[in-house]
Amino acid sequence: MLNSLEFLEKQGFTYSLVKVDKDGMVDPAAVAAAITPQTILIAIHYVNHELGAIEPVRDIGWIAAEHEIPFYVDAEAAAGWLPIDVQAMGASLLSFSPHKLYGPKGVGVLYRHKTNAALKPSAWRVAGGRPAGRR
Repeated sequence: MLNSLEFLEKQGFTYSLVKVDKDGMVDPAAVAAAITPQTILIAIHYVNHELGAIEPVRDIGWIAAEHEIPFYVDAEAAAGWLPIDVQAMGASLLSFSPHKLYGPKGVGVLYRHKTNAALKPSAWRVAGGRPAGRR
């Protein structure tokens, strides 16, 4: 996500990072407190791939819905291990890579709720780096 944030910053956007606790957990109240009138997206990893922390995506999804802000869930480390229910999470956008499930490499899955038609696909292509600089 940091690569995407850097890309958006170069386009003139600003962003807020919400700190995690000692266990790598995001406090939904901290997410709510970080929302400003300029907030256009809330994004989170469902599972922290380094610590294994399972984030409270449902609670954060409720906060996003309450403020009518699109909610993106990176489910890369959760796919195949945890239930992925975009409706229960309130996810507007969700992505993961099938190679984590023994699927083909170089393929990605992006769920986009139909109400997010205004989000431009060009911003989605800025994901993290790939081996040998490939995208």
